[in-house]
Amino acid sequence: MPERLPYVGQAVGRPPLRCGVTGRVEQIVTYPVKAARGTASATAKVEPWGLADDRRWAIVDDRHRTVDVVNCPAIMTITPHVQADGGLMLTAPGRRPALVALPGPQAPRIAVGSADLDLSVAGAPDVDAWLAAVLGRPARLVRQDEPHRKPMSADDGGRDGDVVSLAHAAPVLLTSIVSLHQLDRWITAGTEPAPPPLDVMRFRPNIVVDGFPAFAEDSWRRVTVGDVGFRASAPCYRCAVTLIDPDTLARGKEPLRTLARHRKHGNRLHFGIWLVPAGDGDLHVGDAVTPS
Repeated sequence: MPERLPYVGQAVGRPPLRCGVTGRVEQIVTYPVKAARGTASATAKVEPWGLADDRRWAIVDDRHRTVDVVNCPAIMTITPHVQADGGLMLTAPGRRPALVALPGPQAPRIAVGSADLDLSVAGAPDVDAWLAAVLGRPARLVRQDEPHRKPMSADDGGRDGDVVSLAHAAPVLLTSIVSLHQLDRWITAGTEPAPPPLDVMRFRPNIVVDGFPAFAEDSWRRVTVGDVGFRASAPCYRCAVTLIDPDTLARGKEPLRTLARHRKHGNRLHFGIWLVPAGDGDLHVGDAVTPS
């Protein structure tokens, strides 16, 4: 059995944030296709399994394994655009856009990856060829048409009835700009010349907040964003995805090297927190963020 994560509120030994401190939403980002580029927006609808249109599609290889950033950085050159009818338009530098229809109830299904989810096959041979040309490997698009079928793991703070899209662990990921700035300071300390600041997109957040002390989010148990409540389920543990620059696709040693010095808990490196919606509603950039 995998190591059980410490729940938020128990992690890192920080005192709880004092009552009355309120921050704000700086960015809202969704990733319609798992591992592909995200799209920032001014507003987003909250659903039980995450933000609307977030990680409901994925790209798989010819063995039905999910294509990820670590093994195929080129996936981050693909930008998905959700269409009014629920389908996608895929774009990539130097290529004509590819249109993908929303798969209907009669679409074929395949079992995908270690989660053993059967997902609807989307697209057509021309879309498969487009993906293969961008990624340099056979690929096809699949969609999670029924998001209630993937439960959250108890090891990630899931409770009975908690469900998640095709995101790795939890419906929503929150990070803090102030925490990112502290991480940048740790990275640049004693380094000449100083490296450029990290792009927060390395961490693939859904909600980016500002206005709190660095890593105050570690101690949150609940948080209200605008009018929507969330339960903080667990700290987010980080992997090699963060080593790849989302724009240049260059791979380095940061931020994991510095997180290992400052943010290691057990054998995991933490940055950000996972959230589970306690209700539905709409989020907006500029919304108040009130933890408890």
